[in-house]
Amino acid sequence: MTTTSGGVSLSGYEDVIGTGGGGIWRADLTNADFGDRDDEGRAATLAWRAINAAMQGGSVAVDLIFCDALHQPVTGSSRVPHSDQTPFGDDALYRSSGASGTVLAVVNGQTGGNRATILDIALTSACPLLGGERFSYQGANGWGSRAAEIFSIEPISGGYRVAISPPIRGGIKAGDALDFDNIRCQMRRTSPASNPLNMGAFSSGSISFQEDMRPPVQP
Repeated sequence: MTTTSGGVSLSGYEDVIGTGGGGIWRADLTNADFGDRDDEGRAATLAWRAINAAMQGGSVAVDLIFCDALHQPVTGSSRVPHSDQTPFGDDALYRSSGASGTVLAVVNGQTGGNRATILDIALTSACPLLGGERFSYQGANGWGSRAAEIFSIEPISGGYRVAISPPIRGGIKAGDALDFDNIRCQMRRTSPASNPLNMGAFSSGSISFQEDMRPPVQP
C-alpha cells in the first residue's frame, strides 16, 4: 500500500492517506542456495538462468504461487474414493482440496465487479474464516490469476461477507470460483538487475517480483 502524509495537526497528529489504489502484491526470494557442486546443483543453476532469460527483463509475466497453507482454512489434504466409494485399482484414493469458495454476490465496485472490495462468498472448508486468509481468482477481461487477502468477515446466510485487499482486477461475478488451496498471482520481475546469481564456491541468487498491472492486450 502506497501512502502519503496529509500533514501534521497542531496536536501533533499526522493524517496518512492511501494513494496506491488499494496496493499491489510484491514478493522477494532471497539467498536461494545453489551451492551444491553436483548434478542437482548444476541443474538448479541452469534452471535459474533459463527462468531469468524467459522473463525477458520483466516484460514476461509469470504466475507466482503463495506457499502459505498453514494460514489457510484447511486442515491438510485428505484422501477420498470415487463417487461409488471405490478406490483406484491399486487402492489409491483421490487427493481432495482443503477448501473451495464461490462468489455469491459482488457488493461494491465498478460495472462487472472491477475494483470490488466487498464480496459475499460461500466456502466449503474444514475451518471457519478468521480474517487474514488469502485466495486467488481469475480476473475478467484478460487479467488472469490474481490474489486477494481478507481483512474483515461477517457471517451471512450461506456464507460470509468479506472485505478484501487489493481490489478485484478486471472484474468478477456471482458463480466465479475462489481458490484457497493454491493461491497464485500474475507477477513480473521488478527489474533486470533484481535477480543476480552470485557465483563462487557457494553460489546463491535473489529475485524480486511485483504484481503485473499492465492492462491486458485485448484480441
